[in-house]
Amino acid sequence: MPIIYKMEILINDQPLDFELKDIISLSEIIDHVSEWAGKNNYYILDYKVQTESKSLKPMSDEIDKIEIEVGDIKDLTLATVNELLEYLNRVGSFLAERLYKNIPFSLDEKEQLQEGVDCIEKAFIVLISPEPIEEKSKNMKAVVSDLANLAKDIDSDEGLMKVLQNMTLIRYHLLDLSRQYRFKALSPEELEKGKQKFLSQLESVDGLLEKITSEFTIGKEAHAILALNDLMEGLFEGINVLYLTGTAIETSEKITVIFQDLMKAIEEKDMVTAADIIDFDLRDAIKEYQTSS
Repeated sequence: MPIIYKMEILINDQPLDFELKDIISLSEIIDHVSEWAGKNNYYILDYKVQTESKSLKPMSDEIDKIEIEVGDIKDLTLATVNELLEYLNRVGSFLAERLYKNIPFSLDEKEQLQEGVDCIEKAFIVLISPEPIEEKSKNMKAVVSDLANLAKDIDSDEGLMKVLQNMTLIRYHLLDLSRQYRFKALSPEELEKGKQKFLSQLESVDGLLEKITSEFTIGKEAHAILALNDLMEGLFEGINVLYLTGTAIETSEKITVIFQDLMKAIEEKDMVTAADIIDFDLRDAIKEYQTSS
């Protein structure tokens, strides 16, 4: 009589009908599910294991339940994007603080950073290869490859600034990619609601622009870049909504060009020009949004 194990497997909250006659490891279970998912053009996005075992590699007879989330290539892309954004936000804040406080890096910290950027490079394979990723995603491959090299030289302020600038470019690209997928799924009513919310929040942007401009001019570039990240995240979110509702298209295109000029100035370490672009060009463009209906 075959041995019956109590383990339960759920795929997207639905119980999986399976028969397990032998004791196998968790990794083997995941491999089997991954193989099944691949045959159906699905991918494992995440999984959670319920077990009382203290082992990092529990066996099937020690596991109570495995909850597995699977999805298509769009879901895989969004999951990958979110993981990368979480990493970039966390590491970017850490690096900016080290730069601002002039704290040296330990050997272990350097190795961890290098491992992290290597993982980013590998993850971008998922974002570049499959459809329907846009062509411009491929242009980020060079930026990601540069990051792996730049991360080897973080002992100098110059080298660390280059890493932060590079991470900022990658972060903006990932945010744009995420928004494209999410907003395409919204109804006209949801888009209109998002548009009105964005336009109503523009009044609070002026003070943030002033603060970022000031930090660029007094040598607090790292803090300015982090604040700029938050600002541009909100702006690009709104820009995507406005594009899809046919509102202020010319202004949105203008802001895209302004952003490109701003990043070029930062890359060239021309912080005076960067401050001027924010204080004048970007401020004027945002005022145009405020007159949009």
